[in-house]
Amino acid sequence: MAGAVAKRESVMEAGSNRAGEIVRVARFLGLSTLAALLLPLTGCGNFFQCENKPACPASTGTGTGTGSSSTVDFAFVSYTNSAGNAVITGYNIAGGALTAINTVTLPFVPIAMAVNPKNNLLYVASVPGYSTSPGVYDFNIGTDGTLTPANGGAALVTDLVGAMTISPDGNYLYTVEATNQTTTQWTINSTTGGLTSSGSLLVSALSCAPTVAAPVLPECSVAVSPKEDYVVASLGTAGDAVFPYTSTGGVPNATPFTTIPAGTSSGDFSVALDASDNVYIAQTGTITVYGLTSTGATNRGYYTYPSGSVPRSTVVDPSSKFVYTADVGLGQITGFATGTTTALTLLTGSPFTAPASVSALGIDSTDTYLVAVGYDASAGVQLYSIAASGVLSAIKSAGTSTQTQNPVLVAMSH
Repeated sequence: MAGAVAKRESVMEAGSNRAGEIVRVARFLGLSTLAALLLPLTGCGNFFQCENKPACPASTGTGTGTGSSSTVDFAFVSYTNSAGNAVITGYNIAGGALTAINTVTLPFVPIAMAVNPKNNLLYVASVPGYSTSPGVYDFNIGTDGTLTPANGGAALVTDLVGAMTISPDGNYLYTVEATNQTTTQWTINSTTGGLTSSGSLLVSALSCAPTVAAPVLPECSVAVSPKEDYVVASLGTAGDAVFPYTSTGGVPNATPFTTIPAGTSSGDFSVALDASDNVYIAQTGTITVYGLTSTGATNRGYYTYPSGSVPRSTVVDPSSKFVYTADVGLGQITGFATGTTTALTLLTGSPFTAPASVSALGIDSTDTYLVAVGYDASAGVQLYSIAASGVLSAIKSAGTSTQTQNPVLVAMSH
């Protein structure tokens, strides 16, 4: 990337030919910086506007998974295997097991994954530039956790995605675009799993494409609060955009009602919310907590990581008692207790040893286990038990890969 000349990319219509799209991606991956650009919006007959998507098109994708049992406890891990193929392996972690279920090979490299609340579909977004058909794909989840490609293996939508999440109610999927200033709201068809664009939210990300380095890391994230009243997009050096949310209508406005500035000389790369509408933001060298109300965001404190840390993948446990971050730089997990007076209290024994270049964390719905993934041929997937005090104890491990050029991700069942 050294010596690359920064250029502003022109907005491409969704109906543009594939060759033009690939050229745009190739140019983007050669950029070192990209000035923030407010993009023109075109109306789509909704309460807010759709950007670069003529008539807010619906996907025709379907999913037929039946894994809706309340007893499922699965973790889905994506990585690049020793043959250089991107794969997803499902694990059954019920009762402290870490039993591999099946592995599917992907025609692309994932940048984000999310399981819907019914536990019957896994949505996977591809890294821009690593696929000739970038976008969001879906996989059926069987009752035993088995993954099979849905929609004939084709992408549901072909946006260039940098981050993704599903609302807790399962009504909407949100993607942060990799190459422009947009977070897109997709309505999820409750029967088929198909996606319909229902509006674009204007944000000011400089760039949400992954860093072209080893390891490749997501540069942005997006989350919906457990109370289902806010959507927060964490946008690297552009800070964070906060939108109101309802289960019946999603986000009502195209612009955020408040913003949170990026950390000093850094960016905001990962965000999670607890049941009290506290926002935990992993920044370049800190984790900062903000309390959200209808009047805005209030800084509640921060923790400074040691030199060499690269905080990513912030997760809050279902009880909202603890928050954990993956430290890619030092290969460890930092855990905190939350509180009403002291926002962050370092847990006893924290930081905890984690897989090399640990890049993603997930907590199961029983609030019993945490899964951490990184690059290690024998222990890249690490299962921890969570004590009542929040302390993590490693109990099982499995291998991923020693290749660090591609993202390692995890998505949990609900």
